[in-house]
Amino acid sequence: MLVKDVLNQIEKKETSVKELAEAYGVSTRTIQNKIRKLNYVWNAKKAIYEYVGSEEEPSELEFASLFPNLFTGKSEREVAATTVRSEKKDKPKQIDDEYSIIDEILGAKQEKKDYRGFYLTADVLKVIDSVANNRKKSELVNEALRIVFRNRGLL
Repeated sequence: MLVKDVLNQIEKKETSVKELAEAYGVSTRTIQNKIRKLNYVWNAKKAIYEYVGSEEEPSELEFASLFPNLFTGKSEREVAATTVRSEKKDKPKQIDDEYSIIDEILGAKQEKKDYRGFYLTADVLKVIDSVANNRKKSELVNEALRIVFRNRGLL
């Protein structure tokens, strides 16, 4: 996702610096410092980021490229999927895309959900607990089960 898109989502309150920090596994201060180093300053009165640099505005820069050490070995697509909420399109997904859905765990439209309790093994629980946000944990489990059920022809 481009810097301009990330800043736009923050301005529209579609995402927050805290959510970005969780997605990248860094602190909120680190996210703020990265944005500041790009010469963007938060204007609290207008609730927008303003560019104050003298060079060309880096709005077309990939936001994930600001964190090169965090995603060594991952494709640009995988990195982008872990950043911020993306709009979910109502189109059929390719089988290759199904696993990136799990990586996204971001901003899907809210459906009616029912709580169920299940016993989980330690290895599965470890993966689920690695996700910080409880809502995102539920989305992870739902998407993983959807993939299995689709592959078996149950959905």
